[in-house]
Amino acid sequence: MKFEVILRPYEYARIFELMPEAVVAGVKPSLRKIGGKCIFQNEYGLCNLQELGLKPFSCKVWPFLVYKKPKSVNPKEAEFYYNDGIYYVYFNQYAFICPGINMGRPEELSNVISEVIEIYKNPLRKQKYSTSSLVHLPATTI
Repeated sequence: MKFEVILRPYEYARIFELMPEAVVAGVKPSLRKIGGKCIFQNEYGLCNLQELGLKPFSCKVWPFLVYKKPKSVNPKEAEFYYNDGIYYVYFNQYAFICPGINMGRPEELSNVISEVIEIYKNPLRKQKYSTSSLVHLPATTI
């Protein structure tokens, strides 16, 4: 499976300014990988860009896909009612290969989806529920 962190133009510009060798230019600019890992992923699998406020949109919403219009045969399955209307939130089928995907808290799922919709609407919004941090890792990992 080939994953690429595709960057939006403003993300490319900000990260290029910080570390030009970290980005791959092209039709779809992306973050460089080393050994199959994102150059900004630390030893715990977390994003070093997050603390700098530079975490890319595609990483912020992973493993969810958010749309204003349904993208499946059964749109009711993806419907999520939020403040200003209906959104269609899908789970990326490749998410289960991510080793940290089961680290989430099921009781926070509603908060996570709400936050992902907010990020969809405002990509610069900071994350709280839809991301990991060192404080959430089990003590045996550190």
